[in-house]
Amino acid sequence: MEIAQIITYLSIFFWLLPPLRQYKEGLFLYFLITALMDPLNLFYVVIMGGHQFIIHSISSVFLFYSINFSLINLKKYWYLNALYIIAVILALVYLSNLLLLIIALHLLIFIKFFKIGIVTLHKFNNINIFQLALIFYEISVVINELVFISNLDIKVVFFYTTLFFQSLIAIFFTIFKEGNPRLNISLKSFPLSSKH
Repeated sequence: MEIAQIITYLSIFFWLLPPLRQYKEGLFLYFLITALMDPLNLFYVVIMGGHQFIIHSISSVFLFYSINFSLINLKKYWYLNALYIIAVILALVYLSNLLLLIIALHLLIFIKFFKIGIVTLHKFNNINIFQLALIFYEISVVINELVFISNLDIKVVFFYTTLFFQSLIAIFFTIFKEGNPRLNISLKSFPLSSKH
């Protein structure tokens, strides 16, 4: 078995673990969808001979809604959600490269996590390492896809290097929960100036 295959299968395995740790936590659905995405894609592409990026595209839509999921907000902003779903369906039908759709969806997910991080910073004057890990993971997904659709000679090496990095993030999410107080870095400990 080649190193690339080993990294791929290890990544799939490690991402199966976070949902077990994050069960009943706020982002359980996010981790569950992330865990199931690659195995389902592998089955759909290899066994059924389906399109390579369909599963990831549809899963990314569910990932977006899994963050701070609320039926109240779904009903309240039904028109925005309708436009969002219509745009995704049109992209699935007419977009020649679905990686562009995946990039766009993960950018939206990144923005969601970034906003959550900003709210935490503003409200509690804390930087949460768990939230930072989520932000970095989403950035890595976007950059990985951008490099993958480019003509750079290093894209294959970069892809598997990023996959290895993402596996380490999966291990982090398997060990820690978001509410772990050890993951909060209080900015009160780092005053900008001192009085004499």
